[in-house]
Amino acid sequence: MAKSIQSISSDINELIRKNGNEGITLKWDQFYEICDRDRIADVIMEKISSHLKKYDLYIIYGNNHVIIIRDFCWNPVTL
Repeated sequence: MAKSIQSISSDINELIRKNGNEGITLKWDQFYEICDRDRIADVIMEKISSHLKKYDLYIIYGNNHVIIIRDFCWNPVTL
């Protein structure tokens, strides 16, 4: 049975917290492993994205990888 959206979001939040990162990139196969799924439908990706916002995390689904960042000004730019 596939993991719940809440469990996936919690695992991603914990992965970022344990590694002390404000943002991470995952290869798709790593993301599938975290989600305990072989495929992920668009509706599931939307639900994961929505649930991650509760942790102040944003997720971007790229063609070659998945990017997850914390909503925090962790690398400010001087203009």
